[in-house]
Amino acid sequence: MTNSIRNNISLFRSLLHTKEGLYILFLTLVWGSGILRFLKFIVAHNSVTEFLEPYFHVLLLLLFSVIIIKQIMSHLQSRDLFFCIICLIVFFSYFLLYPSNIDALMQYIYVFPIFTLPFFLWGIQMDIENLDTYFKPISYLNILLYFVYSLFYLQRKFPPGTLDGEYYMREAYVVLPYIIYAIWCALREHSILDILISLLGIFLLFSYGTRGPIVCLIAFIMLYVILIAKSKYKLPLVVGMIACVGIVAMNVDAILSFFIELMPKIGMSNRVFMSMADNAFINYENSSNRDIIIEQLWGALKVSEPFGYGLCGSWNICGGYAHNFILDILISFGIPIGSIFILATLLLFLKGFLSCSSDNEKGFFLILICSGFLKLFISNFFLRESLFWLLIGYCIFLIRKQRALKKDD
Repeated sequence: MTNSIRNNISLFRSLLHTKEGLYILFLTLVWGSGILRFLKFIVAHNSVTEFLEPYFHVLLLLLFSVIIIKQIMSHLQSRDLFFCIICLIVFFSYFLLYPSNIDALMQYIYVFPIFTLPFFLWGIQMDIENLDTYFKPISYLNILLYFVYSLFYLQRKFPPGTLDGEYYMREAYVVLPYIIYAIWCALREHSILDILISLLGIFLLFSYGTRGPIVCLIAFIMLYVILIAKSKYKLPLVVGMIACVGIVAMNVDAILSFFIELMPKIGMSNRVFMSMADNAFINYENSSNRDIIIEQLWGALKVSEPFGYGLCGSWNICGGYAHNFILDILISFGIPIGSIFILATLLLFLKGFLSCSSDNEKGFFLILICSGFLKLFISNFFLRESLFWLLIGYCIFLIRKQRALKKDD
């Protein structure tokens, strides 16, 4: 364990000596930016800069990118920048086309152009075959830091239900991709360290008391077993999963009672376990009124104009976003254009997956699908979901890489 830590420190220290090393370090921090979120105190307690608090980690990345701008630009094409310009034109045009949406749009006037869209450009450069060596330790470090932070500070200072009424949803979604990454490492490498970090991450995720991230995690495991696991591992994995489910099902009451009592004793939330005990885990009960929101938006969609209600139009209907990517797109752009956007997005993801040339590329693709796209059917809005735009960029990278390989052949 000690040797592994020393090796990782030496590995990252070596990146500081060259511009190419700094470029790799930058991409590693793009993925592992959860660590940078701990620096938010720099702006969080100043009335002038506190609006930057949720996005300060991205601001640090942007400042870092200036140092290695030549390396970043060398991996981009003119069409990538053109796509960003088109996105910005469309975004800002809705301020003029739908003045009734301006109050909601103003929430994203700097968030989308400055803090979200750059992830598309960075996603184009995510060569996981070269970056996995660095992504793994930084994912583990994120899990360990958030575990210590949550156990000894967050969940003690802010008891469940007192943190903006959302339990610890933000922290759960921040750490989710790193936990999935750890599970991915455990599934492909089967080392004791990977398994232990994965179990620690799963425990942490359950302690946050929010169900959406758990659904995303379960989806990744299922997709990995179905789409990636090799034949010699697939049968044991399936049998093992079925056996675990059977054991848990037979002892579910005792297990739930154990965690319901344990979590408050260590200062953590038992909301998820209480929800399971009440059989409400997969129902719409206690789901932040998502069923009501969806019903309102579908009703509005049936009588909408062809071009919909504009970006952030759902705010005028239900007071916020739809908690559903498809509905958000249809409400924003209307059924004809929205359907085209949805179909184009799904086709891009399909082509990106089919362009994967290795299991590592497939695995990282599934991590982004579950933590950046599936999430949009549960929480967040696509204008501020950085991993969604990272996924779009990553698909472009995969498609271009496959084309380059075909040309070499």
